[in-house]
Amino acid sequence: MTIEELTAKLIGYKTISGNHAEVLKGYKFIRKYLGKKYYTKIFEYNKFLSLLISNSSNTSDFDVLFNGHFDVVSDKDENFVARIDGDKLYGRGSIDMKGQLATILHMLANNDFDKKVGFLITSDEEIGGHNGTELFLKNNHISSKLVIVPDAGENFTFVDSEKALLQIDIVANGVSAHASRPQDGHNAILNAIDIYTQLCTKYDLDPNAAANDKISINLSIINSGDLYNKVPDQCAMSLDIRYRGYKQKAIEKELQQICKSHNAIYSIHQYAEEFRCNLKSPEVAKFSKAASKVLQREISHIDEDGASDIHYFSNANLPAVSINPEGYNLHGDGEYVVISSLYTLQKIFLEYLK
Repeated sequence: MTIEELTAKLIGYKTISGNHAEVLKGYKFIRKYLGKKYYTKIFEYNKFLSLLISNSSNTSDFDVLFNGHFDVVSDKDENFVARIDGDKLYGRGSIDMKGQLATILHMLANNDFDKKVGFLITSDEEIGGHNGTELFLKNNHISSKLVIVPDAGENFTFVDSEKALLQIDIVANGVSAHASRPQDGHNAILNAIDIYTQLCTKYDLDPNAAANDKISINLSIINSGDLYNKVPDQCAMSLDIRYRGYKQKAIEKELQQICKSHNAIYSIHQYAEEFRCNLKSPEVAKFSKAASKVLQREISHIDEDGASDIHYFSNANLPAVSINPEGYNLHGDGEYVVISSLYTLQKIFLEYLK
């Protein structure tokens, strides 16, 4: 089975975050594909399933640990059927990140290693990674000389850092009144929007502009009201904040002050610390050298706006790197991966493993 055939097979599993039955079907296929050559074990946290693969009976100590996620964002049914057009493979998850999973699985199935190699596949990265990578690391003592997470770094760019993530739920209160006399009440929706606007103003952000290099604040969800002829007295709002160079406590302090002045309360839904690659690590240097050799060029570096599960490994003091093959439109229409770049990615892994 080629890498592209294996990618197409994985895309066929409709592993939208939370579809545990489909994830389990996919894991059973992976186990069958690898045969008895590898040790495999499924871990379950809050119903979310993770699969650990290892070429050693010691499944806690590795020379190299690969990590990737099986879950994808929702999409139309037809996009869970892979389509190949020349060097492009289309389908939900092709670049985020079933193509990378297939590349690693194909490498494991067709090579023998004198190093202890592991592969952790999770099923909740798209919704934060708490029930996958985070709880797996908290509940299992894992060591590895290097962790490789090919989930960021477009077209073989080396990821130096990823922004921290702070997802917040806010409940803003108001005063109900008849819609014909809004002046008698206080609209909770307008109250919530004012909180969002003040927070953006505090960090000199234009809500309609693209995220800047240091911080972005996205109004992700807003729910309120039940009747046309009623001023709503409560509004729930969710914000997604990405940042580097700021402290979580400082952002929370600003939010707390704004919420207090607007008769609102907030709670943290998800938090992830900023990832910074340990460029002084000898294994990171070896990996970078291997990538340069295969690509026949110096590696470009990038500071990513997004976040992935890689920060959980760095928080656990495990040196980690992230580099991606070539692909486009992740989470969007027409998502695809360049097939030849998957083979290049595998060559980089094999060069490092030598």
